Amino acid sequence: MRQQPERLSSFVLKLVLALVLAFVAWAYVEPFLMTGLFALSQALWPTMFFDSPGAHLSLQAEAWRLHTGWPLLTASGQPTRAALAMIELRTIRRTLGGFPLLAALLAVSSARRPGRIAIGASLLFAAAWLSTTAIAWHTLVIMRGTEVSFIDASDVPPPFRLAMAAAPHWQYYLSGYLKYLAVLTIPFVAPVLLWAALCRREVMGLLQTVRRKRNR
Repeated sequence: MRQQPERLSSFVLKLVLALVLAFVAWAYVEPFLMTGLFALSQALWPTMFFDSPGAHLSLQAEAWRLHTGWPLLTASGQPTRAALAMIELRTIRRTLGGFPLLAALLAVSSARRPGRIAIGASLLFAAAWLSTTAIAWHTLVIMRGTEVSFIDASDVPPPFRLAMAAAPHWQYYLSGYLKYLAVLTIPFVAPVLLWAALCRREVMGLLQTVRRKRNR
């Protein structure tokens, strides 16, 4: 009976050590993932969000710049240059925050197969890109409207008018909730769910250990 608690405590100890190593390695891995996120967004966002041929995504020192192609209105009501939206890099980095946790969980699991690691990393990267896309969508909806974001008080409408109608109210709320999930929930929940799906036997064994410990 003593081996079962030791197995759980051993797992926790290994996980803590693996997390330390994962965060050390993260400083070298994160730039590559950020580059992949930018390349994928650069290829898909202009088609997803804009109907202007001049719309594109560019990289600045501390932000991604979305060249929307949406014309601005002057005081006289005449359209002028295109509007520009920006997403801070620190916000985008949060969507990738689950990778060290997933790497640590897979490292201390008994089933460390390259195929499972590749599947987990690919699915988590897809979740990070979808999260980044949700953040961009909410930013663009705020730009088209007149209301401050109910998720982030710093996300406010710009001090200019666009030569287009405001986004529907359902987009304001849906994109806001998706941004909330993208920043505060998915980076922490997705790695655990992927680990549980890829290492079911490991998870079941740990759960049985916890149950036996509680029933003693």
